[in-house]
Amino acid sequence: MIYVFLVAGIAKGIIIGLIISRIINKKKVILTHEAYLSLTTQINDLKTKHLIADEKLKDNIKTIENIGNEVKAEREKVISLSSQFSAKNTEAENFKTKLSEQRHELDAIIEKLRIEFKNLANDIFEEKSKRFTE
Repeated sequence: MIYVFLVAGIAKGIIIGLIISRIINKKKVILTHEAYLSLTTQINDLKTKHLIADEKLKDNIKTIENIGNEVKAEREKVISLSSQFSAKNTEAENFKTKLSEQRHELDAIIEKLRIEFKNLANDIFEEKSKRFTE
């Protein structure tokens, strides 16, 4: 009889151990399932953030390309304006040189006319003096 109680006690212990083991395993499975759901949610959030970051990156790349094109256009404009400025500057120097030459020619003509006027005035004065003395 003691053996029966002993066997019955051992059997009860084994059954209780199996029940406790199953409960613990279910909790592990539940915790593992919960952890899986949590990780799945985090992965989905990260995928969404990754897609948003990719879109922002694409937008930034387009913006950079547009700015690069604008810079290129402005650089070409600067080169063109620089060339035009250089041409106009050369033209202005040529006009300045021509103006200086014309100024010298005008001074020479004025001097020539002054001398001619002086000679003419002297001639007239001499002629009038001769008439007056006669």
